Amino acid sequence: IQVLIMTTHLSGDSGIEHTVHQLWTILIVLTFISCCCECYDTTNLWAVYMRICFFLAQGTWLMQIAFVVWPHTTNPIFIWKMDHSSHTWLSISLMIHIQLSACLLIIQYLF
Repeated sequence: IQVLIMTTHLSGDSGIEHTVHQLWTILIVLTFISCCCECYDTTNLWAVYMRICFFLAQGTWLMQIAFVVWPHTTNPIFIWKMDHSSHTWLSISLMIHIQLSACLLIIQYLF
């Protein structure tokens, strides 16, 4: 349902907006795959941890999308440009969100 809502509400022709939504689609697909793995083998803790990690990353990525698509400032430093470096930084940013979610899970289950 998230993917259908996401693909029908794109408001502009901005390449940045399409990029953040495509990256969000990747997170949704990864969450779905980990849910299917968890249903297939309910004793596999890796599938449970991956589902939780991707779910947390979806939430933080939604906040990232909000600040990218609708910036709360007119300062040109914080406005995303339509160039390759912005798309690259968004891809790196998604990996940072996934890694921070994984670190949060590691810290929670170790202590």
